[in-house]
Amino acid sequence: MGWDRSLNSSVPLGLPRLLIARSLPNTSLNKYAYPFLRKNEWFRSLREEKVSYTSPHKLSNMHYVYILMSLKDHKLYIGCTKDLERRFREHNTGKVESTKNRKPFKLIFYECFVNKSDAFEREQWFKTGFGYNHIRKMLTKTLESFEG
Repeated sequence: MGWDRSLNSSVPLGLPRLLIARSLPNTSLNKYAYPFLRKNEWFRSLREEKVSYTSPHKLSNMHYVYILMSLKDHKLYIGCTKDLERRFREHNTGKVESTKNRKPFKLIFYECFVNKSDAFEREQWFKTGFGYNHIRKMLTKTLESFEG
């Protein structure tokens, strides 16, 4: 078996790699590319290679799909924004017409997307019956802790 010197000299060729390894230019080795490495080995290899921990995408360019839970009526609100902190503050200060009577809110889930249309598609899917059921399954313990 040959050795792949372009990524890491200790990793043999032919082992499974995910495509995301090639899309992260700032890291020569990452936990997604080599799932067989334990977490500590991955971090140790990064320290040894002095690899930057920065993301290839700036956080300011991200689009967020978020789920809020009203602490007043325990109902969910699903939204999408480019500035999550600002939008969360707007919800809790009553500046959003659709949620001003249901404040305060707790942020219980969010996802980041590089592409705006992907984020809006995900938001719309969460608002369907299938998406809502997925939320209920994914956040079972979280929702139980609030609904008591």
